[in-house]
Amino acid sequence: MKRMMQGLPMLIIVLAAGPAYGQQPAPRPPEVQQPEQFETTLRLCVIVGGELSEVEAAYLPGSGDTIVVLGGELLPFAEAYPDSEGYAAGKAWFNDESTIGYRWRRYRRTGTERLLAPTDLRHASEHEGVPIFASRSFSGIWPDVLYLPIRPGCSFQPYQPRGAP
Repeated sequence: MKRMMQGLPMLIIVLAAGPAYGQQPAPRPPEVQQPEQFETTLRLCVIVGGELSEVEAAYLPGSGDTIVVLGGELLPFAEAYPDSEGYAAGKAWFNDESTIGYRWRRYRRTGTERLLAPTDLRHASEHEGVPIFASRSFSGIWPDVLYLPIRPGCSFQPYQPRGAP
């Protein structure tokens, strides 16, 4: 037994040194990739069923993507809320700067796009599949300004009555 114990330290040194000559080293375990950390949690404005809604999203700094959970799935924001549904940006009448009708009046595109909060607006009507919004404080028949959503993110184009300064 004593003789066996004397050889034990040598055996430990040999095992610690690595594989025997001619043997392949054991494969290294694959590196575990850490999930990308969310840098920022965002609340983004989108059109859902013709109404303004805010959704929670996360910005991934490594890839530059913005993602959301929709129907239990993790999706890129642009896939979950495409800018072709309920937004004016891709419509020919919007790009041609045509007037739109609202309660027997014509409104024309004015100024530049604006970022507005969903709480500032209320649904007023629709024009060719694009919802029209007015200021939440408006209480008359014809608002001074209508707002059409251009793209996701609460970007709106103002429209004023034709002939207004």
